[in-house]
Amino acid sequence: MSVETLDAFAQRFRRVAEIPVNHRVTWQRYYVVRRFRPDPGDAILDMGSYLGNNLIRYAEDGHEIDGIEIADCYNQTAKARIAALSEEARLRIRIFGTLIETFESDREYDRVLCCEVLEHVLDPVAILEKAQECLRPGGEMFIGVPAVLCRTDARAVTAPDLEAWTDKAGFRYKRFEQIQPENVNGTKEWGVPQLLCFARK
Repeated sequence: MSVETLDAFAQRFRRVAEIPVNHRVTWQRYYVVRRFRPDPGDAILDMGSYLGNNLIRYAEDGHEIDGIEIADCYNQTAKARIAALSEEARLRIRIFGTLIETFESDREYDRVLCCEVLEHVLDPVAILEKAQECLRPGGEMFIGVPAVLCRTDARAVTAPDLEAWTDKAGFRYKRFEQIQPENVNGTKEWGVPQLLCFARK
C-alpha cells in the first residue's frame, strides 16, 4: 500500500468510496446471515459498516449495534436507509464516522463483525487489537476476507495470515473456514471465495 499514515489512508479511502460502483451492494452478504448468529440481547460492533447492511439486519433482529465507517458518503447512504426502519430499530443503531484504529468505545460488545475489511487497511493487527479492546471477556469476533485479491484490495489474505494476525492480537480460541458464497432464495451474492475466522477473546 502506498499510503504511510492513517490520515493519508482515510483521505484515500474516502476518495475510493466516492466511486459510484462502490455504492451498489445494498444487500447483506448471505454468508454473514448464515454464519453470524448472535445470541438474543448481544451487543454488536460492525467494523467497516459500509452502507449499513449489517446494521439494518441485526437491529431489526433486536440487537443493539454500532457501526464504524470512515467514509462520509457511505454513512449518508446508511443513514438514509436506516431512516426507513421502525423507530424501535432505528434507536438500536449508532454510526461512528471514524477510523477503526481511533474508535473510542463507550461500551463492551458481545460480538464484533469484521467482514471485508482486513484486506483494505494499513495494519490488520491494529484492527484486531481494537476488536480485543472492545469485546467483553469471552466475546467473539467474526472475520470474513476474500480468499483472492480483488480490485480494491491492498493485499491478498491467506489462512496463515489470519492465524498469525489473530495470534498477535491475543485471540485464544479460533476456528477457520473457507467457503464459496451461496445464492439462496434469489438472494444476490458475491461469487468470490471467502476465508472466515471465528475468534474468541
